[in-house]
Order: sequence, then structure tokens, then C-alpha cells
Amino acid sequence: MVKAKVKEEVFEIVWDAPSNKMTVNGKPCDWNMVKNGQLLHIVSNGKSYIGEWIDFHPVQQTAEVKINGHHYILSIEQPLDALLKKMGFSSQSEKKVKELKAPMPGMVLKVLVKEGDEISKDQPLLILEAMKMENVIKAVGPAKVGEIKIIEGQAVEKGAILIAFT
Repeated sequence: MVKAKVKEEVFEIVWDAPSNKMTVNGKPCDWNMVKNGQLLHIVSNGKSYIGEWIDFHPVQQTAEVKINGHHYILSIEQPLDALLKKMGFSSQSEKKVKELKAPMPGMVLKVLVKEGDEISKDQPLLILEAMKMENVIKAVGPAKVGEIKIIEGQAVEKGAILIAFT
């Protein structure tokens, strides 16, 4: 499930790849792709929408789209974001965390900070690829990067210490 936020409205989107079925906010959504470039044809509740995928910004976790000619910026919450919230990483008590551990096994694609950096809450720290998805791992609170214990291209197991904070 992916959550997309447009202005203040949140859409929970579930797509089942094998059956090519999608639900939006729990309701079935008929859709199909137009094979011409980045165009998408969506039929929902008897209405037809033409969408165009403009860009995706993995660090900011936003996407730019045009729907029926109107430009929108979507905030995207991926399954990993929901998992981190469920684990309590967004709570005030987690701001004093001393280590960043891998929430799942994966491959470190990019390290976005360096030792000695002062970081702030929600600042992207690294990009972890898991199950062919790029997941931006963000800081849970302000800290100073002490030691980076991984390198780009390294495979990590769930629970592995990625970054130590001072």
C-alpha cells in the first residue's frame, strides 16, 4: 500500500501486480495504461481521467503529475514509512536514538550524509533498496553523525547498524 497526499487529501492506493487490480481508499478503481510515453488513463466511478507522470523525487518522496492538465505534487508514504511509524520511530522518545539500524534486509544504494554532519528530523540519511524498491531512510530527530558503518553497494541484514550518532 502507498499513501499519496494531494494538498490535505490522503489516498491509500493498493495495487496487485499479478491481477493488475487497484483500489483507492478501499474502493476498486478500473484503470489502464496508455502505451504512449508516460500517459495513464484512469477510470474511477464512471469518470475518465488522463494523467501524466512528470517526475519522481526519491529523497523528498514526492512525485509530480498532471491530471486532466492540472499540475499536482504528491507526497508519498511507502510501506517502509508506515512500518517505521508503527515501530515508533516518529515518536518524541525516539529522538535520542544512538544508532540507525536497517529496518529490513537490502542493499545500500546511496549514503546521503558524512561523518560529523549535523542532521535534523526527517533529513534523508541513505537510500536502501529492498525488494526492488528504493526506500529513503530519514533521521528520527536532530543528531550528529558519528560513524557511518556501511558503504554504498553493501548488502545489509535486518537490524544491522548503519550509522552511529553522537
